[in-house]
Amino acid sequence: MKLSLFGATGFTGQKVLAAALAAGHDVTILVRDPSRVGRTHERLTVVAGNALVREDVAHAIEGCDAVLHCLGVGGKGEGKRTTLVSDAVKILVEVMPEQGVSRFVGMSNLGAGKSGPWVVRKIIFPLFFSWIVPLIEDKNRMEAVLEQSDLDWVAFRFPNIIDGPAQETRQSADGRGISMRITDASVAALMLEYAAKDTIEDRTPAASN
Repeated sequence: MKLSLFGATGFTGQKVLAAALAAGHDVTILVRDPSRVGRTHERLTVVAGNALVREDVAHAIEGCDAVLHCLGVGGKGEGKRTTLVSDAVKILVEVMPEQGVSRFVGMSNLGAGKSGPWVVRKIIFPLFFSWIVPLIEDKNRMEAVLEQSDLDWVAFRFPNIIDGPAQETRQSADGRGISMRITDASVAALMLEYAAKDTIEDRTPAASN
């Protein structure tokens, strides 16, 4: 497959990029600073640009079969309101049909769309992990944009992503019954699986190890 990957220099994006290349896919990545990529590969195309610039996005997804979206503010962010992810996805929703690309595989957060246990969303996150609240709010906006689109999409609601090898995963429609962790290699495996999946049934599954 020919894949377009956003967020390739981030914590999880790096693992997704490595897994995609190892699986034999051609990958185009859009990065603001190509010096941060830290790798070269015969099947890797690096496009310098901004995920919030329509022309750059169109160039990065030209001719691809699917878009993998790992873009984020990086780490815990600043605990302030952000629209980075939802703004970037708005552009993709507009540009992808123009380029004849329909499959979108993205990362959301456990807690988005009222997923996960109520006590986690309403008490634990606000009181002990307040930095994640604006990130989840932006993922809610992202999911709303996708729901209004005609794309063939999935946005995984992931819990805490940690470094580690691929492991067996489990999914939940409402975010209950999963653990609070998933390895970055497991995330990469899921995203690549869904990039090639014939049919996507659950658009916003929660997934963990």
